[in-house]
Amino acid sequence: MLFATAHNRSIYGESNNNNNEVVRCNKKDQEALLMFKEGVVDPRMSLISWSSEEDCCAWVGVLCDNITGRVTQLHLANGYYLQGEINLSLLQLEFLNHLDLSLNYFEALTISHPSVNFSNNLQYLDLSRNYYLHINDLHWLSQLSSLTYLDLSGVDIGNETKWLQYMAMLPSLSKLRLSNCGLGNIMSPSYFPNFTSLTTLDLSNNNLELELSNLLHNITSDISYLYLGMNKFKGEIPIALLRFQNLKGLNLWSNQLTGPIPSSLGNLSSLVYLDLSSNHLVGILSEANFCNLSNLKSLNLGSNGFEFDFDPNWVPPFQLDDFGSSNTSLGPNFPTWLYTQKSLNDLDLSSSGLSFIADDMFWSFIGRIQTVYLSENSISGDLSNVTINTANIRLDHNNFTGSLPYLSPNVDEFRASHNSFSGSLFPLLCHHQESHAQENMLSTLEIPNNHLTGSLPDCWANWKQLDYLNFGSNKLTGEVPPSMATLSNLGILDLHDNNFFGNFSLDLSNWTNLQYLLLEGNKFSGNLPNTMHKGLVVLELRSNQFTGNIPPQICDFPSLMVLDLAENRLSGSIPHCVYNIMVSINEPLRANIIDSITKGQKLEFRNIWMLRSFDVSANNLNRESSVLEGFTLSPLPYPVLLFLSVLFVFLAISSYFSYEEAVESAEDGNRSGGTGEGADGGGGVEIRLVILYPIDLELV
Repeated sequence: MLFATAHNRSIYGESNNNNNEVVRCNKKDQEALLMFKEGVVDPRMSLISWSSEEDCCAWVGVLCDNITGRVTQLHLANGYYLQGEINLSLLQLEFLNHLDLSLNYFEALTISHPSVNFSNNLQYLDLSRNYYLHINDLHWLSQLSSLTYLDLSGVDIGNETKWLQYMAMLPSLSKLRLSNCGLGNIMSPSYFPNFTSLTTLDLSNNNLELELSNLLHNITSDISYLYLGMNKFKGEIPIALLRFQNLKGLNLWSNQLTGPIPSSLGNLSSLVYLDLSSNHLVGILSEANFCNLSNLKSLNLGSNGFEFDFDPNWVPPFQLDDFGSSNTSLGPNFPTWLYTQKSLNDLDLSSSGLSFIADDMFWSFIGRIQTVYLSENSISGDLSNVTINTANIRLDHNNFTGSLPYLSPNVDEFRASHNSFSGSLFPLLCHHQESHAQENMLSTLEIPNNHLTGSLPDCWANWKQLDYLNFGSNKLTGEVPPSMATLSNLGILDLHDNNFFGNFSLDLSNWTNLQYLLLEGNKFSGNLPNTMHKGLVVLELRSNQFTGNIPPQICDFPSLMVLDLAENRLSGSIPHCVYNIMVSINEPLRANIIDSITKGQKLEFRNIWMLRSFDVSANNLNRESSVLEGFTLSPLPYPVLLFLSVLFVFLAISSYFSYEEAVESAEDGNRSGGTGEGADGGGGVEIRLVILYPIDLELV
């Protein structure tokens, strides 16, 4: 943020001088700024105003004192896209008190003269989220004795073994943010310096491994925010936390903490935010652990070994905005105390052992909540007469039955795979098609692996916000209705393993976001679809009844990574241009892990971003046509030569990739691809080509 005090001239050069005399920028300050600019790469010409011909107090991002003309603040954060190096000549600006270069692309930090003295007026320094920046020496920090705010989050300082000592030499430091800095073990794990002024300490997302009690022992200040998540802190939660009576935020997420939660933690009455998830904590939790936390707004207890023993009549002293207890044994009953929480925006009870809910009360309650995750429980019930009002809801992997529920127009995400829903899609999609009072906001509709029947409704014009649609593994039938062509925002369409038939004749040329088209395991016939946009990544048409030739337009997709046309009735030749798209390296496949079953053994490819799969087996293609002919069309790149031996092995292997889980991974970011077995080839030439540039290839 750019701002000016009563004694400062803003970046626009405005003056508060009563005599209307504008004091020009100090020449020494201007020289220091120009020295900094020399090392900056400025692709968007953000610093075009930084010219010796202009008053530096009028330069973009520069703030000067209105009376003295000395530079006091420099704001070049977020949106300037600056690259190159940060020359610490900036710290020679004698009256500089605020320096913000965050959210840029700087790569290095340099000092023109090692013996130079820096200003001791600097109070605020933010270099955070320069993710390409590596700083191997922090000794210069020790000169900034007035520093109160330091943020290096996202900057790699992992090679500086004395980082802690240099931070301890800043007596006025009150806010220290070193998240995601590549920090490793502290030289002396039993020693942590005495920070006497700290109110905020953020060491999250590093690799620190020490007893939590050692870290807290020497912090004698009345700290307010302590963020230590995603490290390897060990031991029990220390009673020393009780010293911090003004503690408002405590994040210990994803460490290696053990033992019970001390009951005294409930006496930290100032706590607003508490996250203890993803540790190895045990013990019995009851209302006694939270009795005095009247200011608590956010509570996450997930992925621990707690036992829960709450009085069913307990009314908490707090009103939560969000609560998480995933991967715990919270169930089997839905906690009644949650019904007292009137301000909830986010509720995550996935995989928490829930089985029983009070139907009417429950659905009315969660209808007021923005995001609800109930995945992977054992909740049962008929939802035929239920209306979902929650904007983002996940009901997958439960035992829900009956027809699909109604969705109110404000629902954005509805996931309900792996249940026992039955009946038609019509009530879900078309029940309010005559009402145009409010536009439907649904972007994600995922209901595979149920027992849905009937055809696809022809009311898709009401759902133009959809970008992910998955009806796979149901019992749906019929032809694809013309109104589906209006879904121009779709990025993923998955209709696999149903009984759809007829020509897939939708004009997809306006689906500019489409990356996944998954139609395998149906009875589609006619020519292959070929009007897709060039951004297509996966095309799965296996096990249908498509006929005709493989169109040359199939080569117009430079990002295509998986092309599976096996087990159809295709004829003619394979276009030679297929080679070019199979060996080119473009965008990454969105799944993190893909499994392949190869002769009874499971191949797991981790971090795949250079996988190419092409399968046209079990068709009626010309035997004289071979994809190998394509390898003569242009010189082979070195990686292809290197892996030709692997390639020829895979040519003889029957493999099949199931992409249902891969698509879920694209949305959730944490699921792996499925597995499957290829069918034996029928008549015609069998061609299965998998080109791999493997990264972390693992045979399991």
